[in-house]
Amino acid sequence: MNRTYVFADWILEMLILHMYWMLYTLKGGVIFGIFPSTAATYAVIRNWMLHGRVKGTASLFKKYYRENFKASNLLGWMLMITTLTLALNLYIIPFLNDTVRLIMYSVLIFIFVIVVIQWLYVFPMLVHYSLSIANYFVANMRIGLTSFSAIIMQCMIIAIYGLLLYIAPALLIIFGIIPIAFVQIAISSNVFDRLQARF
Repeated sequence: MNRTYVFADWILEMLILHMYWMLYTLKGGVIFGIFPSTAATYAVIRNWMLHGRVKGTASLFKKYYRENFKASNLLGWMLMITTLTLALNLYIIPFLNDTVRLIMYSVLIFIFVIVVIQWLYVFPMLVHYSLSIANYFVANMRIGLTSFSAIIMQCMIIAIYGLLLYIAPALLIIFGIIPIAFVQIAISSNVFDRLQARF
């Protein structure tokens, strides 16, 4: 009975955290709210993992939202613009001649790998370390290239969650990014601790 209560309590906390994510995303007019809200979500989950689940999620979320507002928007939109540029190039490439198309696909695959690594570590890194904007990109690449198994694991779990969302879209409304954030914080924290111990 006690385990059932604890599980239900955790589910409730996840729902509440997702609610804050949605509210603060709207508060920032979506465009300027989505990335700070996402960073705040990751930061709250990291806080839970470090200190245990504590009361005051609202104040924690608000604190992390403000702290990460500028950096998360800069990093998030830089990555978003790069991702959209990649997508646009994929649309244009089929109209090019064979030689140029082959070169462009090779370049895009290389850039795609870099962008995937950046997306996987941008929020865990942002809430774990305090760095300059340029150093986040560099640190993401260094950690990504030294933790290939962690990248594969994250991609697999995200793909599984994506499949679940395809089967049951209501999960996105109920939990949103929370399950992915939990997984990424758990995996990335392990990677950060292991690398820190090594150096």
